[in-house]
Amino acid sequence: LVEMVAALQKSRPNWEIVLIGGRDSLNLFTSPQNNAEHRSHPFANFARSPFLRIVMDQFLVPRLVKDCDVLITPSNIASMFCVVPQVVIIQAPMVVRTIRALPYVPTESVGGVRAAYYDFGLNYTVSRANRVVAVSDFLRVKLEEQYPRQHSKFTTIVEGVSLGDFKPSERKKDNIILFVSTLFEYKNLSELVKALSILEQKSSVLDEFRLVVCGRDPTGKQIEKHLKQIKAARLKMPVEFKGLVEKEELKELYRSAKLLKHLGFQFWKLWQAVPRLSALTECLFPKSLGQQH
Repeated sequence: LVEMVAALQKSRPNWEIVLIGGRDSLNLFTSPQNNAEHRSHPFANFARSPFLRIVMDQFLVPRLVKDCDVLITPSNIASMFCVVPQVVIIQAPMVVRTIRALPYVPTESVGGVRAAYYDFGLNYTVSRANRVVAVSDFLRVKLEEQYPRQHSKFTTIVEGVSLGDFKPSERKKDNIILFVSTLFEYKNLSELVKALSILEQKSSVLDEFRLVVCGRDPTGKQIEKHLKQIKAARLKMPVEFKGLVEKEELKELYRSAKLLKHLGFQFWKLWQAVPRLSALTECLFPKSLGQQH
């Protein structure tokens, strides 16, 4: 988002850009180059639960943008009561029902109220939004399959990596296997633990390594669950759960790690930004990486 705002400011210098969100999120955008107006709302800092997020997206955002000409939102779902045109960026594949139904997606990944909201909200989004942006061609194709009559609304803008932030470093690499992701079940940290355990049993190549896990626990129960899985898999290497990591610390971890476990749509973007970084690449959605597993 930081890069997107910077690109908008450069390409549309006559636009007045307003950023809306929690104060913590808006702090990411503070820089000498960024003169966008900030409109924070105290409620947004607590909008992590599904219910509070719905209230934020559907009721607070429309009030905060009523004097704007267009709303660009990365919230996956359009704002129902927003009176201005909307461009909706869908970055969470689990929003799409046909993806949740795929056999290699864990059945517990999205359920209950969240699944119902996604199903209702996506139908509304496709009919209401002026443009729907997917972060990969795979995601866009799935949307087109589910909504063939609205295919002209869909476009792909891949998630990029800031080459200004991720610069090659000559520093000595540490024996770190880095995992960066919110600890949703479908991110497959449990499968990584099993794989590393098998490697430990068959080779001594990982004897000096440690696993560093960066990402928030969305339910407050995932870390405890993963600790039990680590014990059951008899993984010998040290495992550190760092939680949500600040941007500068995360950049240092990328630069210092020897091995990165990555689940995502556009791995080569990160590969270009951080050369000489080996990778364990496991992709939940194979077509997005050209069948690379």
